[in-house]
Amino acid sequence: MKIAYGTYALPQMSLEEAFPTLAEIGYDGVELFIGPQHVGAMPEDFSPARREQLRAILQNTGLGLPAFMVHGSG
Repeated sequence: MKIAYGTYALPQMSLEEAFPTLAEIGYDGVELFIGPQHVGAMPEDFSPARREQLRAILQNTGLGLPAFMVHGSG
């Protein structure tokens, strides 16, 4: 069984920091929170360059991305 952790619980941590931290703790995957309550977690925050960077971090850490948690801004 693989275990993932949601970035919903990390509202003040950037994804660039959260992904490696979760991998170091021992998680197998990460559920990515998309919403205004979190640092850099709105769709407009994901430029093509940042998406590539995050994809590389996931690949380098071996984390899977099994789910998204999406909250609207309104």
